[in-house]
Amino acid sequence: MTFHQGEVWYAYLGPVVGVEQDGRRPVLVVSNDMFNSIDNNLVWIVPLTRTIRGIGFHVIVDPPEGGLTDRSAIMCEQIRAVDRSRLKKLQGAVDSETMTAVLRLLSTIPRSMQPEQ
Repeated sequence: MTFHQGEVWYAYLGPVVGVEQDGRRPVLVVSNDMFNSIDNNLVWIVPLTRTIRGIGFHVIVDPPEGGLTDRSAIMCEQIRAVDRSRLKKLQGAVDSETMTAVLRLLSTIPRSMQPEQ
């Protein structure tokens, strides 16, 4: 199965621990197509939620974008690599403006791991 950056898939993320997003939910593929073509069975994803909290690391998506039926938040702070077998059904894809916003937020995450001065 082939995965492409910007696609929204229905996935099963359990079991998880603590505040990690669980259950069956849409996820956004954020790894680029070159990474996705590597035979390593992993894909980088960001889960979505219907709970809109106005958190700075969330990007809001309105249906029908991504094949979604509900207004959702892309939770960039929850980025993770998952086995491809967790992705069950292609829902659709986000537009380039949404993908750019997500990638911009994801690019700030490494700075949160730098030592404090």
